[in-house]
Amino acid sequence: YEVRVEACTVLGCSSSDWSSVLTLEAPPAGQPAPLLDLTSDPPTGLRTSFLLTWSPPAQSNGRILHYEVYRRQSALDTDKMGTATVVYKNISTSFKDGGLQPYTAYQYQSLYWKDLLMVTATCPWRI
Repeated sequence: YEVRVEACTVLGCSSSDWSSVLTLEAPPAGQPAPLLDLTSDPPTGLRTSFLLTWSPPAQSNGRILHYEVYRRQSALDTDKMGTATVVYKNISTSFKDGGLQPYTAYQYQSLYWKDLLMVTATCPWRI
């Protein structure tokens, strides 16, 4: 935005110079959930890799500096969850997570950074 102040008296008006003002960023909107594709590792043929892909938010409402993907192990028969760890940090919207253990459930969540603010994506943990 550009603003200026104008003051008026009975003798006339005077205006200041124009000043530019930039509003703060807002959280992004319309972040779709990431897509997960189970892939095989060439040496073993076991399906122990995930290819994660996602789209940028429909409305970034500012500049996204990078994405982070967190992974945690989940126990299918209990409510116990493993500790989340960062497995990816970059600006690209795809990531291959390889070397996973067979017969193990994993969950993923993507987050993104805007300036120095971490913003949680609207998508929940995904198995």
